[in-house]
Amino acid sequence: MRRLILFSLFSGLLTQAQSFLESHGQGYIGGGFTTPLSDFGNRHNTGWNFLAGGGYRFNTALSLNVEYSYNHMDYGYAATTPIGGILNARYDGHTELHGFTLNPRYNVGHYKGANTYFTAGYGIYARKFQLTRPAVGTTVICDPYWFYCGTAIVPVDLILGERTTWKQGWNAGMGVEMGGRVKFFADARYLWVANPNVRIQSIPVTFGVHF
Repeated sequence: MRRLILFSLFSGLLTQAQSFLESHGQGYIGGGFTTPLSDFGNRHNTGWNFLAGGGYRFNTALSLNVEYSYNHMDYGYAATTPIGGILNARYDGHTELHGFTLNPRYNVGHYKGANTYFTAGYGIYARKFQLTRPAVGTTVICDPYWFYCGTAIVPVDLILGERTTWKQGWNAGMGVEMGGRVKFFADARYLWVANPNVRIQSIPVTFGVHF
């Protein structure tokens, strides 16, 4: 009898939790391209991004979400000057940016099947920059048929420098979505991170699904 009562209570809690998530919970996931700006843009090429988030809907207009974002941009100096061309020929590298933010969102409303929304967020960002140079190295190659092992020269990336920093930052932008229970969205934002020396500024454009 006790087991039956516990099972009934557990089933009821699961039903209530499912109903709560269906009426108040939301999530979204997507990816796209990221355009670096200003001095940061002079040192990087257009890259790509990934976005995932979820949260609580207070009503049809207002919600609060927790977001994780990832931006990857390859190193590349603007080649409009001779020094830019030289640096691009000699060095490679990239910047990785992991973001963890709290983002309120406001839905403007539906018009002809489309919903426009505004969002902004504040949080912390982990930025990792790696500078490399093309080089050559040696490796061991074995052929079991001939019972032979020898060395060979192969191209490698020589890491010249690597740095990771955790800094505060924020993002703000707007998007458009279309659909029923599951919606497709396009989202564009301005991203700013208080990185030392060169502030990280970019515009991530993301496409994905909102459920």
